This record gives sequence, C-alpha cells and structure tokens, in this order.
Amino acid sequence: MISRRTNYRVEVFPQTTVFGMKLSHVNEAKECDRILEEIKRHVDCGTVVVSFDKEYICEHCGSPWTEESKTFNGGCCDKDMENNT
Repeated sequence: MISRRTNYRVEVFPQTTVFGMKLSHVNEAKECDRILEEIKRHVDCGTVVVSFDKEYICEHCGSPWTEESKTFNGGCCDKDMENNT
C-alpha cells in the first residue's frame, strides 16, 4: 500500500484566550472574521472561509444536549423540565 497527499489547505485558528480569559463564542467569531479579512488583504489565495463545529446546548442553562428530542433535554434544569410535555 502507498499513500498520497491530497486536499492541501492552510488552517488558521484564532487565539481563544486573552490575558488568560477564554473568549466568548461571539468574540471568537469576530476574531475569525478579522483574520479572514487580513488574509484576503495580504495573500493571493483561493477560497478563504470561516468554518466551525456545532454543539447543541440547553438554551436555559447551557448544559450539553443529550437527547434526540428537540424540546426536552432529560431535565437538565427547571426550565427544561417545563418543556417535558
């Protein structure tokens, strides 16, 4: 068996902490947009995009979503329990 390299790309990751404090997801997104504009300004390149992963969390308490249901997360908090209809 042999291997070959394909799908070459450069990945740039934003700084996620400033002075030891973690950036919020909103600030992290803004930082990615800023980096993207800087890359476009200074480098001739193909497509430049901001990519991200999605994680699902309870809108009330921020707990990770663990259920298949879109309205009830197993009772992670009082507000979630109210949605268990």
